Amino acid sequence: MKIRRTLINRIAAIVVLLLLSKAAAFAQQTSNSQQNGNNSTTSLIVQVQPGANIAQLAAQYGFTVARGVASNTGSPTYVISSGNLDTLKQALSQTGDIRWVADNKKLSVLPLDGGETILPLDGGETILPLDGGETILPLGPGIPTVTTKTIQAALKSVLKTLDGGETILPLDGGETILPLEGIKAAYEKVAGLRVGSPGLILQPAFGKIGYYGAVLKATGKGVIIADLDTGVDTCHPALSGIFTYNFVDNEPVAPENCPVNGTVPGPGFGHGTEVASLLRILAPEANVWSLRIFDSRGQADVATVYEAVVWAVDHGVKVINMSFGATENSDALKDAVAYASARNVLLTGAAGNSNQDQVMYPAAIQPTLATAAVEITDKKTSFSNYGWAIGVSAPGSQLVTAYPGNRWAIVWGTSFASPIVAAEGALTSEAWASTHTTALSASSLRLVIQMGVDNIYAVNPSYFGRLGTGRINMWKAYKFVVPYSTNR
Repeated sequence: MKIRRTLINRIAAIVVLLLLSKAAAFAQQTSNSQQNGNNSTTSLIVQVQPGANIAQLAAQYGFTVARGVASNTGSPTYVISSGNLDTLKQALSQTGDIRWVADNKKLSVLPLDGGETILPLDGGETILPLDGGETILPLGPGIPTVTTKTIQAALKSVLKTLDGGETILPLDGGETILPLEGIKAAYEKVAGLRVGSPGLILQPAFGKIGYYGAVLKATGKGVIIADLDTGVDTCHPALSGIFTYNFVDNEPVAPENCPVNGTVPGPGFGHGTEVASLLRILAPEANVWSLRIFDSRGQADVATVYEAVVWAVDHGVKVINMSFGATENSDALKDAVAYASARNVLLTGAAGNSNQDQVMYPAAIQPTLATAAVEITDKKTSFSNYGWAIGVSAPGSQLVTAYPGNRWAIVWGTSFASPIVAAEGALTSEAWASTHTTALSASSLRLVIQMGVDNIYAVNPSYFGRLGTGRINMWKAYKFVVPYSTNR
């Protein structure tokens, strides 16, 4: 049975490989012809037709231009305000000088909003109990010696024992396995590239998704991932030297960046650092960019999200993670997603933490890869949203991340499932580029991620079809894009 299943998987991988090769060749041939929200509205975001005079429109319709939104789309974009936004919006929608006009709603990213709970740990003196308290794993910077005993303690819940007594990690349902020495090699590889805390690298959730097998083959090298969030602590050992760009006009410095004793954390404090640390560990050689769009209150607006997405695309980003959301769609958000998708950029987004049959925006805007959160058991977390717009599921419970001020945290939330998928996108992109001469399109990359999954509906029968194609498996995705002869 095992041989038969392996043969079937080989044939499936070859078929997918041929399809992707054709799609990539077609994309290369045609690329030159292609050019949590509180939902309060305080202004409008408007995109005018090329050549339209915004000053004349302002005088004609009685609005004030609050600011221009940096954009390279060829259609100037502005934030405008007026005494009666509804009337203005209706009037502007009827003029030929306007491409679209949308509510410039507020969005929030809060670590304590129905699931994204954080438990900050101190700078290395605190320990993480692994199995009820008997086994402990120190958290902190540096590259400590990791033994097979350490690995067995840290990954206890996902390891298996073969008939001969050997302890292994199943990578894809049993056909491919990774011995403890292989896990140790993966740990040492990542620890040599990034901060080597076992608490960050040796996580049961990572073993569940085939990460240790995949990262031995690909690390995301050559891929730029942008995280749109609250900023990042560049002084943290896990994130030192990370590239940052600030879109928050009224706060030139992010409070969580290199915090001091007098720093007063705001509602969104730490969220960006936590998300970015997952990206950096899971795609250790990818170039992770932290684009700050949320202020110290944990708030942003649609215009800033739009501006950041367009800016990222124009500066060569290939994967964009969006761990935030609003309950209503927007022409501006749809336009930003369309702009990125048309330029071969993969977008990932958090489904939301309200345990509702509703996916938050922009995650719900196709072709964004909306991500639901599951437990280590693959059951849907108690807080994760679900729905037909979900692309895949990923671990979103009890993940260990960096936290501002040289600290660490244990986190829950779809905000932390989404960057795991973004990191997989970087690893898979590098794997493809290392063995192919044609580019892998964003649509093909999304297909690979959605096909490289484990079925989780046996433990989630009441959510059938509403947790995406399954829980991601990085090793399976790797095997889909790399010829079989090179990954045995």
